[in-house]
Amino acid sequence: MSPDQTSHPSVVILTQYYVPESGAPQNRWHSLATHLVALGHSVTVLTAMPNYPTGRIFDGYRGRLFCREQIDGVQVLRTWLLATRSKSLSKRMLNYLSFGWMAFWYGLATLRGSDILIWESPPLFLGPFAVALAWLKRARCVMNVSDLWPESAVALGLVRPDSLATRLAGRLEMWLYRHSRAITGQTQGIVTSIAARVPQVPVRLFPNGVDLSMFQPAPPDPRQERALGLEGKFVVGYAGVIGYAQALTQVLEAAALLGDEPGVFFAIFGDGPLRAELSDRAARMGLSNLKFFGRQDRSAMPSIISLWDVGLVPLADRPLFEGARPSKMFELMGQGKPILFCGRGEGADIVSRNGCGIVIEPERPEQLADAVRQLLGDRTRLEEMGRRSRQTAECQFDRAPIARQISSLFEEII
Repeated sequence: MSPDQTSHPSVVILTQYYVPESGAPQNRWHSLATHLVALGHSVTVLTAMPNYPTGRIFDGYRGRLFCREQIDGVQVLRTWLLATRSKSLSKRMLNYLSFGWMAFWYGLATLRGSDILIWESPPLFLGPFAVALAWLKRARCVMNVSDLWPESAVALGLVRPDSLATRLAGRLEMWLYRHSRAITGQTQGIVTSIAARVPQVPVRLFPNGVDLSMFQPAPPDPRQERALGLEGKFVVGYAGVIGYAQALTQVLEAAALLGDEPGVFFAIFGDGPLRAELSDRAARMGLSNLKFFGRQDRSAMPSIISLWDVGLVPLADRPLFEGARPSKMFELMGQGKPILFCGRGEGADIVSRNGCGIVIEPERPEQLADAVRQLLGDRTRLEEMGRRSRQTAECQFDRAPIARQISSLFEEII
């Protein structure tokens, strides 16, 4: 432990993704950083210039190699990276490696007296930079795994299981596990998988959760309702990435099946690689009961979610996603909203076990349409599911106690 930190370890969070970007990793790290500061830790975030999900560095950060700022009491150090929205594997690799290289040298020059360095995988290729930086700064290296790579890439069909790149990535993965003082994982499936392979390294669950002071039950915001044109509608809402994992085509097809229900409206908030394609498809389908509203500031999301009668958590029909716990489900729980969960596995089990909503088979739009019809007008059932949602968030997924558990892990490994 550094001599100037006698009670709580000083922490560096190394992640390519951080606020003001929106998304599960950004929200998770921001929450952990602010809670650790409240617990008495000194926290520094070493991250990239914000650019996700547009692939373009945000206004105010463009044209800079480095910058320092304070966000909610946390020192944030930012570096340039090669931002891209391209699906090209070579460009994505350059994106990851440019951040790792720049963050390594910037961190080497600026970080002082760090006890813990925790970093996010994927991208897996940030790992060697994280291990080297932790070693040079004499910090304990903690690896956080939000997705198993290269297993996930193989499952998504992005790489062949027998390719040289896959084999090399698998070896890098195991090397990083063995060179970690501790490992955290976002789901129980991730934790179980890693613990079986490296039993000598402590592996702990670091689940997605919710800030209960930000996301809490509230009456619909009438100004927001008027601005979005949602007055008098039964709103089925989605907020998040519009990409391959979410398979939002199932939502468009369900909206088409519900065209005879004049009160039902699907409101989709967010951005991602498939937004333009799906928006065009919705227009071609003539879906007057569905609209893409684009990416919103995170601060506006509680008032937007307050307008929803039920929230959507859709996943693609792939075995890979059976271990998923999408962060959006916990924000819905925090606000006491019923959930329509389109998927299987851990997330589905949480919803069904706690009575927070209805679980539907993934990519079955007819089941989704039927579930909406079941809830339409059944205010008693909606209120009971909403009550159970909030209760589950309070008892199991409050980010404050999750941060205390991570703080205790840091104390143990120093």
